[in-house]
Amino acid sequence: MRRLEDRILDLFRLAPSLRAAGAVLSGEAAAHVHLIAATGTQPSQPPRYPALAPARIEAILPAGAVGPSGIEPDQSAVAEALRPRLELFTCGLDIGAGEAVPALRREAVMAQLLGRAGLALGLAGILLRLANDPPIDVDEVREILKAARLGDRFQPLLELLHVA
Repeated sequence: MRRLEDRILDLFRLAPSLRAAGAVLSGEAAAHVHLIAATGTQPSQPPRYPALAPARIEAILPAGAVGPSGIEPDQSAVAEALRPRLELFTCGLDIGAGEAVPALRREAVMAQLLGRAGLALGLAGILLRLANDPPIDVDEVREILKAARLGDRFQPLLELLHVA
Protein backbone atom coordinates (compact mmCIF):
# COMPACT_ATOMS: atom_id res chain seq x y z
CA MET A 1 0.00 0.00 0.00
CA ARG A 2 1.32 3.43 -0.91
CA ARG A 3 1.81 6.17 1.64
CA LEU A 4 -0.61 9.09 1.64
CA GLU A 5 2.21 11.51 0.77
CA ASP A 6 3.04 9.44 -2.32
CA ARG A 7 -0.58 9.30 -3.45
CA ILE A 8 -0.93 13.07 -3.05
CA LEU A 9 2.09 13.49 -5.33
CA ASP A 10 0.48 11.08 -7.81
CA LEU A 11 -2.69 13.19 -7.86
CA PHE A 12 -0.72 16.38 -8.51
CA ARG A 13 1.25 14.72 -11.31
CA LEU A 14 -1.81 13.17 -12.98
CA ALA A 15 -3.81 16.40 -13.31
CA PRO A 16 -2.61 17.33 -16.84
CA SER A 17 -3.08 13.76 -18.13
CA LEU A 18 -6.58 13.56 -16.70
CA ARG A 19 -7.59 16.82 -18.36
CA ALA A 20 -6.06 15.73 -21.69
CA ALA A 21 -7.98 12.43 -21.60
CA GLY A 22 -11.26 14.04 -20.57
CA ALA A 23 -11.22 11.84 -17.46
CA VAL A 24 -12.78 12.75 -14.12
CA LEU A 25 -11.35 11.46 -10.83
CA SER A 26 -13.83 9.48 -8.81
CA GLY A 27 -14.13 7.48 -5.61
CA GLU A 28 -11.45 7.73 -2.95
CA ALA A 29 -9.06 9.66 -5.19
CA ALA A 30 -11.70 12.35 -5.78
CA ALA A 31 -12.38 12.50 -2.04
CA HIS A 32 -8.68 13.10 -1.46
CA VAL A 33 -8.60 15.88 -4.04
CA HIS A 34 -11.46 17.59 -2.19
CA LEU A 35 -9.54 17.17 1.08
CA ILE A 36 -6.32 18.50 -0.48
CA ALA A 37 -8.17 21.58 -1.73
CA ALA A 38 -10.06 22.14 1.55
CA THR A 39 -6.98 21.83 3.76
CA GLY A 40 -4.43 23.53 1.53
CA THR A 41 -2.24 20.42 1.47
CA GLN A 42 0.83 20.84 -0.73
CA PRO A 43 2.76 17.99 -2.36
CA SER A 44 6.04 18.98 -0.76
CA GLN A 45 4.61 19.03 2.78
CA PRO A 46 2.97 16.48 5.08
CA PRO A 47 -0.79 16.02 4.54
CA ARG A 48 -2.98 18.36 6.57
CA TYR A 49 -5.65 15.73 7.08
CA PRO A 50 -5.71 12.21 8.55
CA ALA A 51 -6.73 9.46 6.13
CA LEU A 52 -5.56 6.23 4.59
CA ALA A 53 -4.10 6.59 1.12
CA PRO A 54 -6.42 5.49 -1.69
CA ALA A 55 -5.60 1.92 -2.73
CA ARG A 56 -6.11 2.86 -6.38
CA ILE A 57 -6.80 5.95 -8.43
CA GLU A 58 -10.03 5.64 -10.38
CA ALA A 59 -11.57 7.91 -12.96
CA ILE A 60 -14.68 7.99 -15.09
CA LEU A 61 -13.53 8.06 -18.70
CA PRO A 62 -15.39 9.22 -21.80
CA ALA A 63 -16.83 6.39 -23.89
CA GLY A 64 -14.06 4.63 -25.80
CA ALA A 65 -11.27 6.65 -24.13
CA VAL A 66 -8.16 5.13 -22.65
CA GLY A 67 -7.10 6.58 -19.32
CA PRO A 68 -3.65 7.79 -18.42
CA SER A 69 -1.16 5.34 -16.96
CA GLY A 70 -1.85 4.75 -13.29
CA ILE A 71 -5.61 5.35 -13.62
CA GLU A 72 -8.17 2.58 -13.36
CA PRO A 73 -11.54 3.01 -15.08
CA ASP A 74 -14.33 3.37 -12.51
CA GLN A 75 -17.00 0.79 -13.24
CA SER A 76 -19.00 1.17 -10.03
CA ALA A 77 -22.78 1.39 -10.04
CA VAL A 78 -22.58 5.08 -9.13
CA ALA A 79 -20.14 5.78 -11.98
CA GLU A 80 -22.48 4.09 -14.44
CA ALA A 81 -25.42 6.14 -13.14
CA LEU A 82 -23.46 9.39 -13.51
CA ARG A 83 -21.80 8.69 -16.88
CA PRO A 84 -24.70 9.84 -19.12
CA ARG A 85 -24.79 13.27 -17.41
CA LEU A 86 -21.23 13.42 -16.14
CA GLU A 87 -20.82 17.15 -16.81
CA LEU A 88 -23.47 17.86 -14.15
CA PHE A 89 -21.40 16.10 -11.49
CA THR A 90 -17.93 17.36 -12.37
CA CYS A 91 -15.84 20.18 -10.98
CA GLY A 92 -12.28 21.37 -11.37
CA LEU A 93 -10.49 21.62 -8.04
CA ASP A 94 -7.48 23.87 -7.64
CA ILE A 95 -4.91 21.91 -5.67
CA GLY A 96 -2.16 24.48 -6.03
CA ALA A 97 0.54 25.31 -8.55
CA GLY A 98 -2.16 26.24 -11.06
CA GLU A 99 -3.32 22.66 -11.43
CA ALA A 100 -7.08 22.19 -11.67
CA VAL A 101 -7.92 18.53 -11.22
CA PRO A 102 -11.14 17.30 -12.84
CA ALA A 103 -13.05 15.40 -10.17
CA LEU A 104 -16.55 14.44 -9.21
CA ARG A 105 -18.41 16.97 -7.09
CA ARG A 106 -18.62 16.20 -3.36
CA GLU A 107 -22.18 14.85 -3.55
CA ALA A 108 -21.21 12.29 -6.19
CA VAL A 109 -18.06 11.35 -4.25
CA MET A 110 -20.13 10.93 -1.11
CA ALA A 111 -22.56 8.65 -2.99
CA GLN A 112 -19.63 6.55 -4.19
CA LEU A 113 -18.13 6.25 -0.72
CA LEU A 114 -21.50 5.30 0.76
CA GLY A 115 -21.98 2.75 -2.01
CA ARG A 116 -18.66 1.11 -1.20
CA ALA A 117 -19.27 1.01 2.58
CA GLY A 118 -16.54 -0.43 4.83
CA LEU A 119 -13.49 1.80 5.32
CA ALA A 120 -14.83 4.17 2.68
CA LEU A 121 -17.32 5.37 5.32
CA GLY A 122 -14.41 6.63 7.40
CA LEU A 123 -13.21 8.70 4.46
CA ALA A 124 -16.78 9.97 3.99
CA GLY A 125 -16.73 11.16 7.61
CA ILE A 126 -13.42 12.97 7.11
CA LEU A 127 -14.82 14.58 3.97
CA LEU A 128 -17.86 15.80 5.90
CA ARG A 129 -15.67 17.12 8.68
CA LEU A 130 -13.04 18.95 6.61
CA ALA A 131 -14.58 19.68 3.19
CA ASN A 132 -18.20 20.47 3.94
CA ASP A 133 -18.35 24.18 3.09
CA PRO A 134 -20.91 24.74 1.69
CA PRO A 135 -22.71 21.76 3.21
CA ILE A 136 -23.17 18.68 1.05
CA ASP A 137 -26.63 18.47 -0.50
CA VAL A 138 -27.96 15.29 1.10
CA ASP A 139 -30.96 15.20 -1.25
CA GLU A 140 -28.62 15.06 -4.24
CA VAL A 141 -26.63 12.25 -2.62
CA ARG A 142 -29.89 10.35 -2.06
CA GLU A 143 -30.93 10.82 -5.70
CA ILE A 144 -27.55 9.63 -6.99
CA LEU A 145 -27.75 6.53 -4.80
CA LYS A 146 -31.30 5.83 -6.03
CA ALA A 147 -30.19 6.20 -9.66
CA ALA A 148 -27.44 3.67 -8.98
CA ARG A 149 -29.96 1.33 -7.30
CA LEU A 150 -28.15 1.76 -3.98
CA GLY A 151 -30.82 3.66 -2.07
CA ASP A 152 -30.30 1.43 0.96
CA ARG A 153 -26.80 2.90 1.38
CA PHE A 154 -28.10 6.37 2.30
CA GLN A 155 -28.69 5.80 6.03
CA PRO A 156 -24.99 5.93 7.04
CA LEU A 157 -24.83 9.51 5.70
CA LEU A 158 -27.46 10.58 8.21
CA GLU A 159 -25.47 8.93 10.98
CA LEU A 160 -22.24 10.58 9.82
CA LEU A 161 -23.93 13.98 9.72
CA HIS A 162 -25.12 13.43 13.27
CA VAL A 163 -21.59 12.89 14.59
CA ALA A 164 -19.61 15.17 12.24
